[in-house]
Amino acid sequence: MVVDPKYIDYWRQVRAEQQIAQQQAKKLAWQEVNAIASVLRQQFGATRVMVFGSLLSDRFQDDSDLDIAAAPIPKARFFEAVAAVNECSQRWVDLKPLDDLDPYFKQRVLDTGLDIHGPD
Repeated sequence: MVVDPKYIDYWRQVRAEQQIAQQQAKKLAWQEVNAIASVLRQQFGATRVMVFGSLLSDRFQDDSDLDIAAAPIPKARFFEAVAAVNECSQRWVDLKPLDDLDPYFKQRVLDTGLDIHGPD
């Protein structure tokens, strides 16, 4: 089977465009992560904010969510924090209270996640 070179060129172009879009989405996501970290620190008193999941890998896509863990977040204000961080992003923010995670998942976040240190 011989493939016409124009099809190969077409799919190479499509892949290149996908990679550019993925890089742009990732850049925007990191800007959103920094804004989210500021909100969590300033409005909810978090002293530790971590990102984990697909943003730290090559699996991140334009429709990926942002996985964020933070501590401490007052339990009575957790859903307020979820709403506030989702206002900072064009994508869903999956906020986890770091102190309340089950031990196995918490350790996984600590081992694979990245602390976000912002200007505040």
